[in-house]
Amino acid sequence: MKNIQKIHERRDMIIDVIVSAFLETGEPVSSGYVARNCGLGISPATVRNIMKELEEELLLSQPHKSAGRIPTVKCYRYYVRNLMPHINLSEKDFRAIKQLVENVIRENDADVFMEHIASVLSEVTDLIGVTMTPLFESGVFDRIEIVNIGGSKYLLVISLMSGLVKTINLTVDKVIPRTKTEETARFLTNRLHGLSVSEIKKTIGKRIKGISGGDRKLFDVILNKKELIFNFSVGNDSHIAGLSRLLSNPDF
Repeated sequence: MKNIQKIHERRDMIIDVIVSAFLETGEPVSSGYVARNCGLGISPATVRNIMKELEEELLLSQPHKSAGRIPTVKCYRYYVRNLMPHINLSEKDFRAIKQLVENVIRENDADVFMEHIASVLSEVTDLIGVTMTPLFESGVFDRIEIVNIGGSKYLLVISLMSGLVKTINLTVDKVIPRTKTEETARFLTNRLHGLSVSEIKKTIGKRIKGISGGDRKLFDVILNKKELIFNFSVGNDSHIAGLSRLLSNPDF
């Protein structure tokens, strides 16, 4: 049992050296280099035998017969899952990152937030950052604010419990007193708070039926445009940042 564990540890150390060297240089890694840097005290011939086994397991490939080996996609996956060192953030760093993310959530809409996270991932890894749009239909509604932005134009600010925000401009064919817009927003918040976005789109007509306060015209405009207002699908399904960083790496 100890011998098997030792064999696995030796293979892992060789994989570690090969992946690290290839990521740094973009060149195939020779058995001599591995023998000198793996810290195992074994000969290049022994390393070659182990590299051959790893190649048979599709963890390494050889561009041509006289070349060293390079990691395969399977090897990268193995490295990430089993060998990549885990970095523990200090409490101070964790709080700082958390604050940055929360600020972006509060101050921007979902699309901008996803773009920002892609950029942060790119900066942290010095590679490409990719984020995929979550399913906002299951997001839980928190509140709505209605602000007059001039004449009969109004800005709706819709917030989810997760902190994500959507803004949308509406035009009503009359100027509504501020007290009425605030009252309308308060009624909507009370009636819709805690519901998912998909539930709101299906049942908002029933839920605001019979409301005596607020402005009826504003309620009608919101009801007629419910699919647009409560559509939290962002502009792009995915966001990509840092392509230039990716292309500057030698292996690309």
